[in-house]
Amino acid sequence: MIAVYSAILALLLAIVLVPVLAHWAGIFGLLDKPGPRKIHHESVPRVGGIAIAVGALVAVAVWIPLRSVVAGYFVGAVIIFVSGLMDDRFNLDYRLKFVGQIAGALAFVFLGDFELTRVPFASHSVMPAWLGIPLTVVVLVGITNAINLSDGMDGLAGGMSLLAAGTLGYLAYIGGDKAAAILALCLVGAILGFLRYNTHPARVFMGDSGSQFLGFSVAALGLILIERSDTLVSPLVPVLVLGLPITDTAQVMIRRVLAGGSPFVPDRRHLHHRLLDVGLSQQGAVLIVYLLQGALVWIAWRLRYEHDAVVFAVFVLFVALLMTGIAFWEKSFAAGRIQSRRWTLVEPLVAYLRRSRLLSRLGFWGVLYGVSVLFIVVAVLAADVSADIGWLALLLFGMLLSTHLPQKLLSPLALERVATFTTSVLTIYLAESSGLGRIGDLAWFHGYLVLILLCIGLWLRFGGTRGFQLNALDLLIVLVVAILPNMPVVRESDLAPMVLESLLLFYACELILNESNDRRRVLRLSTLLALAILMVRAVAIAA
Repeated sequence: MIAVYSAILALLLAIVLVPVLAHWAGIFGLLDKPGPRKIHHESVPRVGGIAIAVGALVAVAVWIPLRSVVAGYFVGAVIIFVSGLMDDRFNLDYRLKFVGQIAGALAFVFLGDFELTRVPFASHSVMPAWLGIPLTVVVLVGITNAINLSDGMDGLAGGMSLLAAGTLGYLAYIGGDKAAAILALCLVGAILGFLRYNTHPARVFMGDSGSQFLGFSVAALGLILIERSDTLVSPLVPVLVLGLPITDTAQVMIRRVLAGGSPFVPDRRHLHHRLLDVGLSQQGAVLIVYLLQGALVWIAWRLRYEHDAVVFAVFVLFVALLMTGIAFWEKSFAAGRIQSRRWTLVEPLVAYLRRSRLLSRLGFWGVLYGVSVLFIVVAVLAADVSADIGWLALLLFGMLLSTHLPQKLLSPLALERVATFTTSVLTIYLAESSGLGRIGDLAWFHGYLVLILLCIGLWLRFGGTRGFQLNALDLLIVLVVAILPNMPVVRESDLAPMVLESLLLFYACELILNESNDRRRVLRLSTLLALAILMVRAVAIAA
């Protein structure tokens, strides 16, 4: 449960901090203003990195002993974060940025007593310290900048880092390194909390503080994996997992040098810029990058124990196919051979259903009352309510009550989101782990969730433009959901159904929370009642 708690803590901190920090962004000069290379047209708060770093690092400090390599990572990550935050505020020269990045990397090396020793293509050789220490610093700084430079589109750097951290953490877990796995989950939770506000159209950017922090963190995870967690894993596997930002950064710098310019001067040669230039929307470009990243993750998983030469050859082939495909696409688009077409056969029927609003009303009310009733029924029928669940219910109950106070320290909507999301997880956990009293068969429970899913589908398709809509984060989650049930540890521990069911309730709650205060009152009251029931039952069992 420690892993779950660490991810939840990081997630909740990020969700709560983002709107609070965004409110003060203008006062502290943390606004990202439009520019020639930028694709947004209004100033956007650049504070998401603070929420990500605080969420992840607090969760790490709470759940992982700060010893050895974790202590080195923690101090190094703080240095990288502060350096990035200074850059967000004062727009530092790239040389000063390198100084901060090198300082963070050196802290990881010397405080964590860490250096690269494995030699690719020579499994029985040991790299000497005079080479291993500088190479470790170069890898950390290089990947930090690769993720930093990929942060040019809503949800892009966060989504890529999420997939990378999840994959590296999972590989560390099956290699027996629980500390690295929990560290990865802290990152995943914080990124998910931020992405809810960063997917197109983004309300908040992560800034250099976030992109550098994430780049340093996934680089550290990759190094820990091959040196400390599972030495059977090829040392080139992290190169595959992080292959897309590495490839993008390398090709951009090469093209800048060949054009006679500095490799550090910004331009529009990045992969995401090129995808936009061939006619894709932001959503389409981000989806393409997610799919490419997902493909590399799958390849890394399949080749994790292969010889280094095989891993390297596959990576080179992937890069060659990617660069060739993008070049061909650009050439075809320039020649006018690629045109956008819309599928219009069903548009008249969809227009009629939208005008009647019958299906949209059915979808919304089905979700609203379906989730509200489910919270209460599971709270009443759950076979076992432990003391820790009772304490958690008390905390959430207090959060929801605080939204009715005249003076509010935090956003009421953010508190409602934290309370309802956590109650969703509790509902699924209680039903699946302890059962529902005399109702031994959970078939009705699963069927009920399917009905909620159908209602969500109706609302998303026919509910108009107001409220919750699918975005790049949702597409990323679909990709994760497609991969997750096939992971051996998840499959063997029966966690996959609970993860999928929790995500379903997350979407249902998000749909409701994007409605007016009056329309979401039913969910708020049912959540309060369910939490009160859980508190009473926990006290009764303890007594």
